[in-house]
Amino acid sequence: ITLTQEGIQSNSKNGLLQFCYTDSRFEDSLLGMGWASGWFGTGQSKLVLGGNIEEVFSFDLATQKIVDAVESQGSCVIKPGTKYLCVGHTSGQVSLRDPRSLSMEHVFNAHALTINTIDVKGDLMVTCGWEDQDQYGMYPDTMIRVFDLRTNRQLGSCHFRYCPTFVKFHPMFSSMIVASSTNGQFQFMDIQQNLITEDSYTIPTNNAYLYANNTQTSITNLELSSSGENLLFGNSIGMIHVWSTNGQLLPQLNPNSRHTQDDTNYNNMLSDSVPLSDWPVGTKCSPCKLQTIHPAIFGKLKMKGALICENPGLENLTDGYIENQVEKTLRIVPKRYIRLNIKPSKQKFQEFDFSKFNSTKYSGLENVLQYTQFVNATVQVLYHLSEPLRTSFMNHLCDKTHCLSCELGFLFYMFQQAEKQSHTHRTLSANNLIRTLRGLDPEFFSGMDQLIEQKTSNTKLCQLFFDFVIKTCCREMTLETPIITSSPKKLQISKKKKQNIIETFFGCYKNEVFALSHDVPPSNHWNTAIMNMLSGCVSPPPCLTLQCTVPAWIRTAHVNNQKTCIPPHFDLQYDPSQGVWLSSTKDYRPRSQHIHYQLKAFIINILDPTSQKETGHCAAYILKENNWVLFNDFQVSVDVGQDVLYFGRSYKTPSTLFYMRSDAEQLLPNVIYKNPITIKKAYGQSTESIDFPKKGDKVAIDAEFVLLSKNHGANTNHLDWESQLFSLGRVTVLLDKGLNVEPIVFLDDYIVTANENVSDYMTRFSGLKEGDLDPELSTHHVMNLKSTYIKLRALADIGVIFVGHGLKNDFKIINVFVPKEQTIDTVEIYQLPRQRKISLRFLSKNLLGKDIQQETHSSEEDASASLKLYHLYLELQEKNKFEETLERVYTIGRNTNWNG
Repeated sequence: ITLTQEGIQSNSKNGLLQFCYTDSRFEDSLLGMGWASGWFGTGQSKLVLGGNIEEVFSFDLATQKIVDAVESQGSCVIKPGTKYLCVGHTSGQVSLRDPRSLSMEHVFNAHALTINTIDVKGDLMVTCGWEDQDQYGMYPDTMIRVFDLRTNRQLGSCHFRYCPTFVKFHPMFSSMIVASSTNGQFQFMDIQQNLITEDSYTIPTNNAYLYANNTQTSITNLELSSSGENLLFGNSIGMIHVWSTNGQLLPQLNPNSRHTQDDTNYNNMLSDSVPLSDWPVGTKCSPCKLQTIHPAIFGKLKMKGALICENPGLENLTDGYIENQVEKTLRIVPKRYIRLNIKPSKQKFQEFDFSKFNSTKYSGLENVLQYTQFVNATVQVLYHLSEPLRTSFMNHLCDKTHCLSCELGFLFYMFQQAEKQSHTHRTLSANNLIRTLRGLDPEFFSGMDQLIEQKTSNTKLCQLFFDFVIKTCCREMTLETPIITSSPKKLQISKKKKQNIIETFFGCYKNEVFALSHDVPPSNHWNTAIMNMLSGCVSPPPCLTLQCTVPAWIRTAHVNNQKTCIPPHFDLQYDPSQGVWLSSTKDYRPRSQHIHYQLKAFIINILDPTSQKETGHCAAYILKENNWVLFNDFQVSVDVGQDVLYFGRSYKTPSTLFYMRSDAEQLLPNVIYKNPITIKKAYGQSTESIDFPKKGDKVAIDAEFVLLSKNHGANTNHLDWESQLFSLGRVTVLLDKGLNVEPIVFLDDYIVTANENVSDYMTRFSGLKEGDLDPELSTHHVMNLKSTYIKLRALADIGVIFVGHGLKNDFKIINVFVPKEQTIDTVEIYQLPRQRKISLRFLSKNLLGKDIQQETHSSEEDASASLKLYHLYLELQEKNKFEETLERVYTIGRNTNWNG
């Protein structure tokens, strides 16, 4: 698509003219053109045109018509951003416009005269322009202006003494820009280090300038490759100057490029030497022959209409692999398998939109904590495998401080509650479970830490952890359920014994391992594994668990493109002559003497060769409503591919398989959920002597946190985030007694950490210090985490409404799920649309006239301030003055840089 002063024209790839559009309203004065939106696939069929005229136009490429025109002063530069359409004007202003309606949202006075260049990345915008100098007239402004599009304000300027004409953001660094003059001088600058604000006029002088043009011509354009490795300058005589960071004389701009097979004979077509661009509109030639995409990856390409969004590289492709001259290197790992790492901030829990990674009705788990690379998949399988098993965990509650079954029950209850909410609230954290694991068996997890340091495969780690969970829960959970005994011919039920639900479900659970083979299915080791597992077993249990070993052939290049498939089902038949159970993986045919098993779930290890994690991570496939659902931490998706059960790629290897009997419901007890957490269980007899809140009553809550580390005596400044854990240090709950009445302290618990390593008490933000959480030294009411959790869960279960500031973060670390309708968050109440969130300290000072959080934080003080802010909100709403008051608060914040 080409812009001229008269209009626009579109040419095909080989140069043929597709259409040419002109309009008298353009007045031969078009100067700028840009897409309507910076998001791919949104607004990409519409162009915005502007020039030295009093309008900007929206042009639809599909209909080849002007669909909208909006009044505007002269527009010379049009640049789409993530939120706004940025339009530079000949007056030196930059207007932010809505990409759909083109209506003006905000205006910046960027430069004295016309705008020359605009670039946008995220919430930052930079501009180059012209100024009026008495001696030289119109002259390039030496200042590059920097703007924050989130708060709609100018951050400052960056100085470039050689008169910047072009400026671009570096694609790989968020705050790095490159500026160039028309003479060829250019410089890379970090905005954060080179920014000149109103308070500081010091111009940095420690930056080196480079020279890109050795001729007498002028630079006319500047571009950066998507990798940031190549810098290209265009000059006035049609030459391109290429600068590269990799030292190659001819840098490769696109490693996946390939030539198109085009058999068109252009020599015969051009007998009169007329360029293709001058041929009449509508001229067509025979289409070129395109090479066929290899079927092994055709299904992996993500499409948007007729466009391919991701090109994984099609050169020499074989079974999802690209052959290198030296070795076969895996280049294609499906996006659904990649592990996304979200790093938290130490002083502020950064918000992250998990909803775009899970559009299902099932819940995902965060992965920032230690051990989640194999814990998350195991937890998902245990939750979804069977309803009686899940319900038994949720019914379990004991008095032990560290109980794995209790924590799994608490987490499963959160899963169940989250599935009733919208998909924006379906990503949970298992931090209480991780903390319990650390204190449950220090010797076992010390061994796991050593294996992790030795870079042991997560396949093995996951199998060891599953064994630990089954054996531990088997000791912890005993239920008054019928024991199931059977002969090969007839099931017999005895109600005289107690039997553990784990024993009932998994039966004679053994750590049985079989090796995958090239057979489809792998019958080589299959029968042996089944026979060993069921040796001495009278009746096969409802669930059979098999653990896989992965031979060398599946980790390296495949010989003859060999694959293996795990059996989706198999039959068992008892052989009385040998006294063993024999299995068959052939097509299932119902037989009365056979026991049928179907694959219900399996855990896989995913090894991304582009990741620095050499051991990979685990994910789980679970059969839900006849569809395979992939649980990859907080990424949850329904997999409709045909290769779910096939393993022919080194990035995907099986770890543990779970098979369920077709008649499992008849073998398992009918377990009915009964909430084990009651008010009496949580608070004992104290509820009779206090004013206990009821459903719909409001309580104010605030929590303080500490940072735990697995490494005793470690230097906390050098710990990675996976070895640390935010944990509850103190929580305060206040009873709301109404307007102008001081609330009553209902709960104020300090959480014991005597046997854990607190790497940072975060005193400045929590008010906690060494000794506060030690029951032998503390003067406060110190409780264990489980007891306090039960108290808070009891309040949530009876329907109490929680008032607080930043409740989402508090409940996340407390690890309790509270429905949205039971929360009133003042951080959301006192926030204008698309504006920053306001701190509790700032609101308290400017609305309540009270200074809080002066030296340290206090959860009681913060909870009280949140409740008073809510009462003030009700009063202002009743007087119809809330919007006016909130606007005034934002004005004060901008004028004081939010320090007032």
